[in-house]
Amino acid sequence: MRPSKRRLLLAIMTTLCATAGTMAIAAWGMEAIEIVGPRPGVRIATLVPQIELTTLFLVSIYFGTRPLKAKNTPAFRTALAATSRGCSRLIWGTSARQMLWVALVLASGTVVWACASAVGLGPSLGDILKVRALLLAIAAFGIGFAVWSRVVWPQAPAAGLGCALVLAMAATSFLVAPLVAVMGPRPLLVQASMLCNPWIITAGISRLDFLHMQWIYALSPLGRLETSYPALATAVLAYGGTGTLLLCWAARALHTPPR
Repeated sequence: MRPSKRRLLLAIMTTLCATAGTMAIAAWGMEAIEIVGPRPGVRIATLVPQIELTTLFLVSIYFGTRPLKAKNTPAFRTALAATSRGCSRLIWGTSARQMLWVALVLASGTVVWACASAVGLGPSLGDILKVRALLLAIAAFGIGFAVWSRVVWPQAPAAGLGCALVLAMAATSFLVAPLVAVMGPRPLLVQASMLCNPWIITAGISRLDFLHMQWIYALSPLGRLETSYPALATAVLAYGGTGTLLLCWAARALHTPPR
C-alpha cells in the first residue's frame, strides 16, 4: 500500500473511532453538564457537531499550510512567478488535495452518524447531511485561509495564525456589543455577527439554541434578541466563497516574486 493511501486509511479509521468516542462521551460522560437535556440522542445531535467543528477547523488550518511550507522559499517563488500557470496550479492543486482528504474524512464520519441515527442516538439523515455540508464549507474556508496566510506571511507559525483566527471568530458575538449599542439591533448587523462565528452557525443547524443560554445572555447582546439563525445556504456560500476568494488572492500573491 502506498504511503498516501496508508495515511488516508489511518485518517479514516481515526475519524471513525474519534467520532464514535466523542458521541459516547457527549451522551454518557457529560451528563452533569445541563445544556440540552438528559437524553443521549439529543446530546449527541447537538453537542458533537460543535466538537467536530473545532477539531476540523483547527486541523484544516494547520495542515493547509504544510504543503506550501517547503516550497515557499524566495528562490522557488521567483522561479514560479516566471511561469504562466505555475502559481495557480500549485495553489489550486494543493487545496484540491486537502479538500479531497476532508471530504473523505467527513464521509467516514457520516457512516458513524448514520449508524447512531439507525439505533435512535442521532438526528435524521437530512440533519446529518446539513451539518456535513456546513463542515465542508468551513473546512474550505480554513484551507483557503491557511494557504493564503502561508503565501502572504511565509515565516508566521501556522498554529499561531490558526489560534488567532479561531479566537477572533469566537469573539465576534461579544465584540458586537458596542456596535449594537450605537446602531441598535439591526438585522443585517446581527446576522453578520452570527455568520462570522461558525460555532453559532453550527448550533443553529444542529438545533442547539446556543444564543439563549444563560452565559451568552449575560455576556452578549445577541442573547437578548429574538432573532433567527442564518440559513444553511447562506452559511455555505459565505464560508465556501470566502475560502475560494482567499485561494485566488493567494495565487495572485504567489505570482508576485518576493522583493
